[in-house]
Amino acid sequence: MDKFDKKIIELLDKNSRLSLSNISKAIRLSKQSVARRIGNLYKTNQLFSYYLVVDYFKLGLSNAVFFLSFNKTNKELLHQKIREIEKLSSVIWIADFFGNYDLGLSIFYKSPYELNKIVSEIQEILSDVIKEASIINMVEHNIFSFDFNKKERANFYISQNKNLKETKISPLQTKILHELSKNPRNPAIEIAKKLATSSTGVRYNIKRLEKNKVILGYKLLINFSKFGFHWALIFFSCNHSPELNSLTAKLKNDGRVILISRSVTNDLLVDILYNEVAELKEFVDEYKTAFQNIYDFKILNVIQVHKLGSYLN
Repeated sequence: MDKFDKKIIELLDKNSRLSLSNISKAIRLSKQSVARRIGNLYKTNQLFSYYLVVDYFKLGLSNAVFFLSFNKTNKELLHQKIREIEKLSSVIWIADFFGNYDLGLSIFYKSPYELNKIVSEIQEILSDVIKEASIINMVEHNIFSFDFNKKERANFYISQNKNLKETKISPLQTKILHELSKNPRNPAIEIAKKLATSSTGVRYNIKRLEKNKVILGYKLLINFSKFGFHWALIFFSCNHSPELNSLTAKLKNDGRVILISRSVTNDLLVDILYNEVAELKEFVDEYKTAFQNIYDFKILNVIQVHKLGSYLN
């Protein structure tokens, strides 16, 4: 990997719909060279896929994260069960952990009744292996683009508090969201063919969805381990106080942080990238020392992401 590959990854993680021409101009390489390099990044498993960043709260949805720890069980049997859970459209993220929990799932739902139904389905699939379970409702997310130098990062901000009313979208816009969720790089002309409409109409509606902040961005699913990074989730249990805003502001400016999620009880779930265990300890100690409202923490190291999809699929 050289500086051009790194720049391509950074550009695509800020906006995966960038055309080959725009990337070519930005890094001063030919379109053919850019296309070849992107292909190689996928062949070598440095990149996994693209995904659509949507403000689900504006679509009338809520978000919960479901953590589970298991009794001793056969690894292959557990993965069979996880594959069953992957089929649930409301579960958009599934990951294995090493730490206080063994598995994490991000769930989107329209009502407490629907959440209960989804959780019950998951519990039924995993009924014979669950040791402990915890569910946390999220009200805010700051999703950051990846930058090798940890400087020029985009922030995709989602907040339930700001969006009290559901944004009404047209049937065509709903179909466009479905298509983009399958592949955010899909050109407007290809989406138009599938939906039997004009490419001009598709482009117009994508711009409307972006303007209304329903679509917040287009990102990459990056294989961070290929670049020497480990991925951890740190759950900071926090007392509500004026310090919470200062804590969040410091985390936003920390280049190691790739995601900050705030729960309904004002606890923070922080995703960070680190190289060595000492760096992880240093991160936790730094924030515990600086902010007295952090009264507890849990560390979950991400081993494998089984699913990163979309409720729209």
